[in-house]
Amino acid sequence: MQEDAYNQKSYLQDLFWKSVHMFSENILNRWPFKNLIRERALQTTMKLIHYHDESTRYITTGCVSKVFCMLACWVEDPEGEHFKKHLARVHDFVWIGDDGLKFQVCGSQTWDTAFSLQVFLADVDVNVDDEIRSTLIKGYDFLKKSQVTENPPGEHLKMFRDITEGGWNFSEKDQGLPDSDCIAESLECCLMFETMPSDLTGEKLDVKRLYDAVNLMLHYQSKNGGLTAWEPAPGKSWLEWFSPVEFMKDAVVEHEYVECTGSGIVAIARFMRQFPEHRREEMEEFIKNGMKYLEDNQMPDGSWYGSWGVCFIYGTFFAVRGLVAAG
Repeated sequence: MQEDAYNQKSYLQDLFWKSVHMFSENILNRWPFKNLIRERALQTTMKLIHYHDESTRYITTGCVSKVFCMLACWVEDPEGEHFKKHLARVHDFVWIGDDGLKFQVCGSQTWDTAFSLQVFLADVDVNVDDEIRSTLIKGYDFLKKSQVTENPPGEHLKMFRDITEGGWNFSEKDQGLPDSDCIAESLECCLMFETMPSDLTGEKLDVKRLYDAVNLMLHYQSKNGGLTAWEPAPGKSWLEWFSPVEFMKDAVVEHEYVECTGSGIVAIARFMRQFPEHRREEMEEFIKNGMKYLEDNQMPDGSWYGSWGVCFIYGTFFAVRGLVAAG
């Protein structure tokens, strides 16, 4: 139903997409265009899908793209290896809620672990009992194992994938798609563990991997000071006009987010205190520009608009937390 569409389309946009559909179905399906253009385009599309699937261990970016990519592999070959590998990862998205079966995001393990550990670490001392000590060691071990330690395979830039080494995903390592706020909150935890005695932490994370995480976060900051979620934002905002998606906005190019920026400032500020020699000038610029982005995006009533969670509460929490950390 048109009234249910979150991202309402104008008459011109509808006309544009109908024209594209008519042209592609009525013209590109005919000789010689079918062989010259359409078949080659489909081959390129499947090549990109297979690369994306393999580099994310067939989890893809989320539940929507999972279904589309799996369907494309089924159309290509219902008995093929690519489709079978997709089926093997369907269970990552399925879980039982109070009101029945759910098919949503593939999990929030890293995100939940990072915040849970921060609660423990906020008031921990050397005299903690064995249960809390065990929880801290296991949680830290999960974060160490969950960090992405390599970039996507092959010539990833040609396949429209950005660098990933040093990042953390929202779920766990297999997905291979780090996002900046998960990197920030996980890094914050690892930096807190770095200052603690080994009997409370177990083996500590290699300092080089902390550097890798910081390098990736610096990479995500845009010229306006804000942090994007998954990759730098070179695209122009007017490209959103071409989005055919109705259930969400701002889906074509990357954008900056208050929450990511706030989390990033918190982690970088702590890192600067503990490792002041690493790219110090760039980190100082990161914090200064991040603060300006937050100040520029404050609403007239003093709040911040959030993109996830409970909108204004969520946005305001992360913005204030970032500004406090920056001093």
